[in-house]
Amino acid sequence: MTEMTIEVRDSLAPQIQSFGVWLSTIVELAAANFKTSAPQKAAAELIDFLSNTPSPPEVMNYFLSEKYQKRLDNLLDLNGESEINERETEELSEWTKLNHISILMKAQAAKLIKGQNR
Repeated sequence: MTEMTIEVRDSLAPQIQSFGVWLSTIVELAAANFKTSAPQKAAAELIDFLSNTPSPPEVMNYFLSEKYQKRLDNLLDLNGESEINERETEELSEWTKLNHISILMKAQAAKLIKGQNR
């Protein structure tokens, strides 16, 4: 991982510092540039969750809200039945990207939990 130094307004610094270990995930989600609605909203939901500085166990127990999980399940079904259109394929690709970020976030949480138990 690369360490970076950035300059931010003094008024913004406390908020950014409060994100703690989840800052890099928040930045990654913001930079993902999701173009389809449901992944955009799910990423915003995840950013909101992380900006409240959850504990590592809370992060491990985080899952998509039911409405987004249903949308993802629907896309997976369409894809499995080869009935998915181009727009849905793009959306599914974005869900894959969001899932990858979530896996990395949970791996970081697991590592933090393991470090606490030593």
